[in-house]
Amino acid sequence: WDYAYSLEQHGEVTDKQHLTVYFDGDNLSRVEEDGKALAGLQAMVPVVEVAQIDGGDADVAQVDPAGRARAEVQSAIKLWAEAWASKDVAQYLSSYSTNFKLDNVSRAEWETARRLRINESGSIAVEVRDLKIDLVNEARAIATFTQDYRSSAYQDSMRKELILEKTRDVWLIVAEQAAK
Repeated sequence: WDYAYSLEQHGEVTDKQHLTVYFDGDNLSRVEEDGKALAGLQAMVPVVEVAQIDGGDADVAQVDPAGRARAEVQSAIKLWAEAWASKDVAQYLSSYSTNFKLDNVSRAEWETARRLRINESGSIAVEVRDLKIDLVNEARAIATFTQDYRSSAYQDSMRKELILEKTRDVWLIVAEQAAK
């Protein structure tokens, strides 16, 4: 799995990182940051059980499925924020489910409004902080976080809640609102 991160301020990229996670089957084998191997993987990936198979000598580390789901949701939110900040409208809109809850507008009207707002904003910076992910079940999650938004014309900071559902191995936003 590849995770790309960049931070843009005033139209200039100020920070870039690239994290690659490698698996051997379902087991984490290594993690690289900007092409360099990282040590201390136990701190990064929740491992909940080490079991012996059939009384044999080989130990098998099993990655916590809930931890994996949370990492997938976190990655989906990061891609959403990066697409927004980089003004990649197609990627931004693809972060939303076709079942995304809309109030009193059609999907086409909503997409048109989002395209206009993103393209008219000049430079955009979106930061997600204090992310908390609650798994409702294996296909539904609630993510609550502080969203810092800055553009050439507007800035704000708010608590936000996204409800995501997993569809064909992809976590998509089905609802969003200011957090309670």
